[in-house]
Amino acid sequence: MHRLRTTKKNVYDYLMDADPKKWARACRERNVSIYNVCSRYYIVNSLRDAYSIPVLLVPHPSEWSRIVPEDVIGVVIRPPMVVNKVGRPMNKHMMSQKEEPRRLKCGRCKQFGHNKKTCMGTEYVPTQE
Repeated sequence: MHRLRTTKKNVYDYLMDADPKKWARACRERNVSIYNVCSRYYIVNSLRDAYSIPVLLVPHPSEWSRIVPEDVIGVVIRPPMVVNKVGRPMNKHMMSQKEEPRRLKCGRCKQFGHNKKTCMGTEYVPTQE
């Protein structure tokens, strides 16, 4: 904890005395505390509170019998029942409700509604500009 206190002081000194970032300089000019601007997760007290509760290690599996309740030990958990569909997987794109189907455009006459293979119109001659 002593290191956290000294780190807090060092960071504060850096922000105030060294070439601070724009937000720290703006805080200084407006006489606003940097602790009011920072998220509470970056303050030392929050870090100290996060590690105040001890983190227990997972014991060796041989010790589980004395920790795990008796009614849980006998339960066997199996994977969910999944039935695979018969046949080839669907390849078609499923459109959303807002999505409109693509309109065919002929490569020959440049009209919509059909493609080059089914075009019945005259052959397209590009104009020179």
